[in-house]
Amino acid sequence: MSKYYYWGPLLYNVKLDKNFCSELQERGSKSKKDHRKNLAGLLDKELQYSIEDKEWFCTKLKPYLDDYKNVFVHWYNLKEPSKQNFYDNDIILEDLWINFMKPNEFNPPHTHSGDLSFVIYTQMPKQITKENEDYKNINERNVGPGAIIFKYGDERKLNVSEQSFMPEECDMFIFPNNLTHWVCPYKSDVERVSVSGNLILDNLGQQFKGK
Repeated sequence: MSKYYYWGPLLYNVKLDKNFCSELQERGSKSKKDHRKNLAGLLDKELQYSIEDKEWFCTKLKPYLDDYKNVFVHWYNLKEPSKQNFYDNDIILEDLWINFMKPNEFNPPHTHSGDLSFVIYTQMPKQITKENEDYKNINERNVGPGAIIFKYGDERKLNVSEQSFMPEECDMFIFPNNLTHWVCPYKSDVERVSVSGNLILDNLGQQFKGK
């Protein structure tokens, strides 16, 4: 009999509904609230959503968060009492903003506040994908133009410490707030749009008590 163990942070990916993503970008583009002073990105345009838009977002996101809860319980192997408590707890939206990335802009390595963070890609022009593919013909690692990279722990032999992705439209990633991540710049004359936010897990500490 053999066993193996899940290790490290849960990195969750799901494809969102296209209409949801389109409206999410449209609502964000109408915001007048400059959010750059609170963020790590070197971007000229990052806007915070209104309270009304946050309420709408929470309603639309609920089915996906319900699925995330199931994956969370499986990944962290929570015992039955904790499992039930986790399902009963609320996932609270702490913040929500939209990023309009242009050529040569980027997000340096950083972490977030809250308990969980997420990013949703509402606009990923094909030119960036092509630029990334051309780069990969030279360098096989997918850390080129437009890619997002997640980093956990130290570089060690027989240890996976990094995951990188070239996102597609309507991709959503959810990850622990303290998981270091960054976004590579690109040169194509197009705009890459993503929506990010932070979530709070109510009574999070109770879920891992005694583990």
